Amino acid sequence: MASTFSNIKWDDLKIVLSVAEQGSLTGAAAYLDTTESTVSRRLSSIENQLGLRLFERMPTGMNPTTACSTMLKHLSLAESEIERSINAARESTLSVSGVVHLTSVPIVANHIIIPNLNILTSAFPDVSLDLISTQDDISVLNRECDIAVRISRPNKELDAMTKQIGKIKYAAYIHELLLPNEKQVPWLSYERNSSKRVQARWIINRVEQFHEARTQLSINDNEAAVEAIKSKLGKSLLPTCIGNKVAGLVQVPYPNLPEREVWILFHPDLKDAKRIRAVIDWLVDTFSKI
Repeated sequence: MASTFSNIKWDDLKIVLSVAEQGSLTGAAAYLDTTESTVSRRLSSIENQLGLRLFERMPTGMNPTTACSTMLKHLSLAESEIERSINAARESTLSVSGVVHLTSVPIVANHIIIPNLNILTSAFPDVSLDLISTQDDISVLNRECDIAVRISRPNKELDAMTKQIGKIKYAAYIHELLLPNEKQVPWLSYERNSSKRVQARWIINRVEQFHEARTQLSINDNEAAVEAIKSKLGKSLLPTCIGNKVAGLVQVPYPNLPEREVWILFHPDLKDAKRIRAVIDWLVDTFSKI
């Protein structure tokens, strides 16, 4: 059987795939840009060499047999592997260039990625970044983006390549003019739909455990928190990569402050792409310094 199979070429196997996908000899012939008689002849030759009937010839078309259905699963995987090999070979001959579609939440995009982008573009002048700043989880498996930076451990798209690249640390901040009376300054809390965030939970626990005051204002993102603290409306938690850069804000020491893990996700097919590897290496280096 091994010697028989070795006589079958990949072009022959593409005939089997095409007939199965198109559902007829006519459709397969059109797809392969050949004649129906050629497809029929080559398919019969393959069946004879294998000693298997691959299709039931029905009035409505070509129906794969059980043996063929088993074979098709492996052929589809082989076709994907061949395509990946060709793409990898092409990629290896190219310089580091091209567009990388990167998505992250606004806090990361605005305060970490953009301020450090010149490091990437200086090292790789032919790499362009398409930055999608959104709270939505843009899919890497559906090719909606190349790389996603998330600030929590991924619990979706588990077939994607993942890597933890750092942590975002939080600290309590207050306007410097309110610091002398800090204990009397209320906490700026997060609105109800944000209660799953670690900084929101920390504030809720602090208020409930120590019976501390909370402002009448609820917020839902870090940018709003910054503006509220600057306006002397209260104190709150901010990522240190934001709070430390805002004029007029100072840290207040508190124990057991939260952190958020930073993870990247990318499609397995892109793991050897030079432009993807360049951006990943830059992200790892960037988050190691915050």
